[in-house]
Amino acid sequence: MILAVLEDTERVEEHVLNFKGSIKGHRVLNRNRVCGHLTLMADYLSLDALFSDHFRRHFRMRKTVFDHLYHGVGSYDDYFILKKDTMGTIGLSGYQKCTAALRMLSYGTAADSWDEYLRMSESTCVDAMVRFATAVVEVFGP
Repeated sequence: MILAVLEDTERVEEHVLNFKGSIKGHRVLNRNRVCGHLTLMADYLSLDALFSDHFRRHFRMRKTVFDHLYHGVGSYDDYFILKKDTMGTIGLSGYQKCTAALRMLSYGTAADSWDEYLRMSESTCVDAMVRFATAVVEVFGP
Protein backbone atom coordinates (compact mmCIF):
# COMPACT_ATOMS: atom_id res chain seq x y z
CA MET A 1 0.00 0.00 0.00
CA ILE A 2 2.83 2.38 0.89
CA LEU A 3 4.57 1.69 -2.40
CA ALA A 4 1.34 2.47 -4.27
CA VAL A 5 1.21 5.84 -2.52
CA LEU A 6 4.79 6.56 -3.48
CA GLU A 7 4.11 5.62 -7.10
CA ASP A 8 1.24 8.11 -7.11
CA THR A 9 3.31 10.91 -5.53
CA GLU A 10 3.67 12.81 -8.79
CA ARG A 11 -0.08 13.51 -8.81
CA VAL A 12 -0.02 14.35 -5.10
CA GLU A 13 3.02 16.61 -5.46
CA GLU A 14 1.24 18.45 -8.28
CA HIS A 15 -1.76 18.92 -5.97
CA VAL A 16 0.50 20.22 -3.17
CA LEU A 17 2.39 22.54 -5.54
CA ASN A 18 -0.88 24.00 -6.80
CA PHE A 19 -1.96 24.66 -3.21
CA LYS A 20 -1.39 28.36 -2.59
CA GLY A 21 -1.99 28.46 1.17
CA SER A 22 -3.97 31.27 2.71
CA ILE A 23 -5.89 33.47 0.34
CA LYS A 24 -6.46 37.12 1.20
CA GLY A 25 -10.07 37.74 2.16
CA HIS A 26 -10.88 34.09 2.89
CA ARG A 27 -12.05 33.01 6.29
CA VAL A 28 -9.42 31.36 8.49
CA LEU A 29 -10.60 28.28 10.38
CA ASN A 30 -9.56 27.83 13.98
CA ARG A 31 -9.29 24.05 13.98
CA ASN A 32 -8.25 23.88 17.65
CA ARG A 33 -5.37 21.52 16.89
CA VAL A 34 -4.48 21.05 20.54
CA CYS A 35 -7.95 19.65 21.21
CA GLY A 36 -7.44 17.14 18.38
CA HIS A 37 -4.14 16.01 19.90
CA LEU A 38 -5.59 15.72 23.40
CA THR A 39 -8.58 13.75 22.13
CA LEU A 40 -6.32 11.34 20.25
CA MET A 41 -4.12 10.87 23.31
CA ALA A 42 -7.08 10.33 25.65
CA ASP A 43 -8.74 7.88 23.26
CA TYR A 44 -5.77 5.72 22.22
CA LEU A 45 -2.29 6.68 23.35
CA SER A 46 -2.28 7.56 27.06
CA LEU A 47 -1.71 5.01 29.82
CA ASP A 48 -5.39 5.03 30.77
CA ALA A 49 -6.72 5.43 27.22
CA LEU A 50 -10.44 5.06 26.61
CA PHE A 51 -9.98 2.57 23.75
CA SER A 52 -6.72 0.93 24.88
CA ASP A 53 -8.32 -2.52 24.53
CA HIS A 54 -9.39 -1.73 20.97
CA PHE A 55 -6.15 -0.17 19.69
CA ARG A 56 -5.24 -3.15 17.52
CA ARG A 57 -8.69 -3.31 15.93
CA HIS A 58 -8.88 0.45 15.24
CA PHE A 59 -5.31 0.87 13.96
CA ARG A 60 -4.91 -2.63 12.48
CA MET A 61 -1.59 -3.03 14.31
CA ARG A 62 -0.26 -3.39 17.82
CA LYS A 63 0.53 -0.26 19.79
CA THR A 64 4.21 -1.24 19.93
CA VAL A 65 4.31 -1.31 16.11
CA PHE A 66 2.64 2.12 15.97
CA ASP A 67 5.20 3.48 18.46
CA HIS A 68 8.06 2.00 16.42
CA LEU A 69 6.72 3.60 13.22
CA TYR A 70 6.10 6.93 14.97
CA HIS A 71 9.63 7.15 16.37
CA GLY A 72 11.18 5.94 13.10
CA VAL A 73 9.50 8.54 10.90
CA GLY A 74 10.03 11.23 13.56
CA SER A 75 13.77 10.59 13.54
CA TYR A 76 13.86 10.69 9.73
CA ASP A 77 11.72 13.76 9.05
CA ASP A 78 11.24 16.66 11.49
CA TYR A 79 7.83 17.25 9.87
CA PHE A 80 6.51 14.76 12.43
CA ILE A 81 7.78 16.76 15.40
CA LEU A 82 5.46 19.24 17.12
CA LYS A 83 6.48 22.82 16.32
CA LYS A 84 5.10 26.34 16.54
CA ASP A 85 4.42 28.36 13.40
CA THR A 86 5.69 31.90 12.79
CA MET A 87 2.75 33.35 14.73
CA GLY A 88 3.59 31.20 17.76
CA THR A 89 0.58 28.93 17.26
CA ILE A 90 1.16 25.30 18.17
CA GLY A 91 0.94 23.11 15.09
CA LEU A 92 -0.20 19.55 14.63
CA SER A 93 1.55 16.86 16.63
CA GLY A 94 3.40 13.99 15.06
CA TYR A 95 0.83 11.63 16.56
CA GLN A 96 -1.94 13.40 14.66
CA LYS A 97 0.00 13.29 11.40
CA CYS A 98 1.01 9.63 11.78
CA THR A 99 -2.51 8.62 12.77
CA ALA A 100 -4.02 10.37 9.76
CA ALA A 101 -1.51 8.74 7.41
CA LEU A 102 -1.93 5.28 8.88
CA ARG A 103 -5.70 5.43 8.93
CA MET A 104 -5.87 6.67 5.34
CA LEU A 105 -3.56 3.84 4.27
CA SER A 106 -5.24 1.10 6.28
CA TYR A 107 -8.87 2.06 5.71
CA GLY A 108 -8.54 3.76 2.33
CA THR A 109 -10.38 6.85 3.56
CA ALA A 110 -10.32 10.25 1.93
CA ALA A 111 -7.96 12.94 3.20
CA ASP A 112 -10.78 15.24 4.27
CA SER A 113 -12.43 12.62 6.48
CA TRP A 114 -10.12 13.35 9.43
CA ASP A 115 -10.99 17.03 9.82
CA GLU A 116 -13.49 16.55 12.67
CA TYR A 117 -11.51 14.04 14.74
CA LEU A 118 -7.88 15.02 14.25
CA ARG A 119 -8.54 18.68 13.35
CA MET A 120 -6.44 18.47 10.17
CA SER A 121 -7.09 20.00 6.77
CA GLU A 122 -7.22 17.88 3.62
CA SER A 123 -3.95 19.26 2.25
CA THR A 124 -2.15 18.54 5.53
CA CYS A 125 -3.47 14.96 5.55
CA VAL A 126 -2.24 14.41 1.99
CA ASP A 127 1.15 15.90 2.82
CA ALA A 128 1.41 13.79 5.98
CA MET A 129 0.60 10.60 4.09
CA VAL A 130 3.21 11.23 1.37
CA ARG A 131 5.88 12.15 3.91
CA PHE A 132 4.93 9.17 6.10
CA ALA A 133 5.15 6.73 3.19
CA THR A 134 8.50 8.18 2.10
CA ALA A 135 9.91 7.99 5.63
CA VAL A 136 8.71 4.41 6.15
CA VAL A 137 10.39 3.26 2.93
CA GLU A 138 13.60 5.11 3.75
CA VAL A 139 13.82 4.02 7.40
CA PHE A 140 12.34 0.52 7.30
CA GLY A 141 12.83 -0.41 3.63
CA PRO A 142 16.17 -2.22 4.04
